[in-house]
This record gives sequence, C-alpha cells and structure tokens, in this order.
Amino acid sequence: MRLLLLAMLCAPAWAAPKTLPVGPQARWTPPAGFLDEARTACLGAVKDQAGCFAKRMRKAGAPEAAAAFAARLPQPGWLSEYRTLGERIGAAYAVYPFRANENSVCLLVNGTPPRIDIDEDALKPGELESDPDFVLLPSSGAAPALWPGDRTYKAPLSIQSSPAGGERLVFLYRLSAGCRACTDVGAAWIGFDFDRKGRFQGRRLLRVDPLGAFTDPAAPLRAKVGGEVRVRLPSDQASGSRWKLEGQPDWTLLRQTASDYLPPSGRQASGMEVWAFQALKSGTTELRFRYERILEPDKDAEAKTALFRVEVSG
Repeated sequence: MRLLLLAMLCAPAWAAPKTLPVGPQARWTPPAGFLDEARTACLGAVKDQAGCFAKRMRKAGAPEAAAAFAARLPQPGWLSEYRTLGERIGAAYAVYPFRANENSVCLLVNGTPPRIDIDEDALKPGELESDPDFVLLPSSGAAPALWPGDRTYKAPLSIQSSPAGGERLVFLYRLSAGCRACTDVGAAWIGFDFDRKGRFQGRRLLRVDPLGAFTDPAAPLRAKVGGEVRVRLPSDQASGSRWKLEGQPDWTLLRQTASDYLPPSGRQASGMEVWAFQALKSGTTELRFRYERILEPDKDAEAKTALFRVEVSG
C-alpha cells in the first residue's frame, strides 16, 4: 500500500488537455439534408444544442477538428472560413444556421480568451455618441446605431500596433438609423487590442464617419491640442486613383494617424477617403492633397487638388 501511495505521489501531474488552436483544418461544409436533420435532432428541449450539433457533424463525416470547434460554440454552428491575422490571432468565420437576422459571425481566436465574438458588446453605452462627428450623421428621428454582423468587410481593414506593444485589429461597421435594413448613414471604426502574448486588452471606438459628409476646403479645420483633425474626400479607388498628401505640413503641429477608404454605400454615391491627424501643439499649417492615378499616371490630365487650413489651439 505504501509503495502504491509513493508511486502516486511521484507520478507526473497530468494537466487537463489544452484546447488546440483553431486553424483551417477545422473548416467544414454541411452535406445536403444535414441542416434539416440537425434542426429536428438538436433544437427544442435539447440542453446542449451545440454539443448535439457537433455529434451530428461527426456522424456526417466531419473532421474531428471541425466537430471539436463546433462543440465549443455557444450555439449550433460550424467554421466556414479561417484567416490568420497576425502573429497569434486568427479570424474564425462561423455560421449559425438557426440564428435570426444574421447567420455569419466573426470570432477572434487563439488568444486569451480563446474566443471573442466581435459583435458582442462592440460598443459601450454612449461611446458612439461621444465621437465629435456623431452629430453629423443624418437621422430621421431614430438614433444611428451599430447592428451586429453588419461589417463592411469580413477581414479587418488594417492590423496596427496596439498601445500594449501587440496588435490592434481594426474592423469597419456600418451605421444605420432605425433598423438593420435601413439606409446606411455612416460607419464606425472599432479596434480590438491584444498584447504581445495574445491577451485581449479591450475594444475601442476609433472614429465615426458620416457618409457623404465631405470636408469643405473653404472652412478652416480647427482642433485643440490632443484632439484630432479629419479630412474626408470623395474618391473612387476602384478606378486606380487616390488622394496623395503633397508638400510638407508642419509636422511639429500634426501627426498623421490614419488614411482609410470607405466604399460607396447607401447615401454615399462615391467612395470616401478619410485622413486623420492628431493635434500636437498650437499653431497653423496647411494640408494639401492631390488626386491622381497610382499605377498609370496621366501626365496630361489636370489633377484635382484640395487645400485645407488647419488651426490648432491650446
């Protein structure tokens, strides 16, 4: 008995198996007739609907990686696409076939926590209204709002450095007033921050852009130190043209923080380029832009230009 007890004490402590990273090996496409069978078997009074769905997947010949991923979801679903976004984090595009309104979901995976639904609590209450350009969003009585799943692009528009030295994944969401199917009135840029070890640091509203609200060069752009100057210009990048910053603004006054593109949508017949600059100290300077073709410049064509005066106060 003593020998048995000693052997038990000296044996290695086996930890619970770690969750394997999600990857393309977990992708799956349901065969014909599968969803009807799964709906009958797994919905209703079944307690673990996701687990039931995963078992049905195994019976239908799904790879173990696909079934294991499905079993960990909060509701019945499967992985339809996977993309590596940075050094650690990946985007798992899942399908929830029995969910109302929006069946597709983007999950940030392989970090800490292991799964983040980018549509759950994407904004804190009042955060959207706190952006200085929220008042420019057109409204017909109903307040503009973000609707889960209504992202302009599947993948993040950019991968930047986060304040913690890791990665910031920037997603673009459409804004509409009144309902999910209502006309777009604007867009919201939301960043998801991770540190170097892949630990989630939080999400943050970066900017609100009203559709069609192009910046008027006749009016000076004013900001306080620490604030932001935004320039919105009509653009059609599908034609191969885009705006280019010319000359040398006083970079002791401003620091460029963004140069993004919004495709045509809803109220906005043309695309829109958005340039953002942080105000560093008091003073005045100019921002001069030139619209030109990038790959095959037409030297004989008269280029469009735009000049903006910037005034920064303390």
